[in-house]
Amino acid sequence: MARHYRLSNAEAAGNGGFTDRIDFTYADLTETASNTAQTVQLITVPAGTVVFNAAYRLTTTFQDADDNAFNTTTFKLGDGGDDDRFIVSKELNENGTEVVYWATANATSTLPYMYTAEDTIDATIGSMTAKVLDNIDTGKVSIFLRLSRP
Repeated sequence: MARHYRLSNAEAAGNGGFTDRIDFTYADLTETASNTAQTVQLITVPAGTVVFNAAYRLTTTFQDADDNAFNTTTFKLGDGGDDDRFIVSKELNENGTEVVYWATANATSTLPYMYTAEDTIDATIGSMTAKVLDNIDTGKVSIFLRLSRP
């Protein structure tokens, strides 16, 4: 299961003001149908929460060590209303053109974003034709959020 950490003030100051870190690994991928995306609820946010920034760092590329042709593992970060509200589709797979670092600027039309009702912030991981996400056996991405909670 993805691990959520609320960063201390000192940690947030040393990480660009990000207040939360979520570590998502290959072990969180349980989808066994081919060519099927998986959505994982990462954290619950109450009404009144504001998301100011979203970013990630790919610390270990995702890969099925037994299948070099498995070259697409996409990542999106959003919620129940918009699956890519904070981060649009980015490649995490070793055999693709992986994007190691990403940050969404406040200048986009989606940030900052205030929740008017409780929701979850979700990661959606995409697969590819004839490939199964559950077969991936390496990979870790750290997701960073700057949140203001009510």
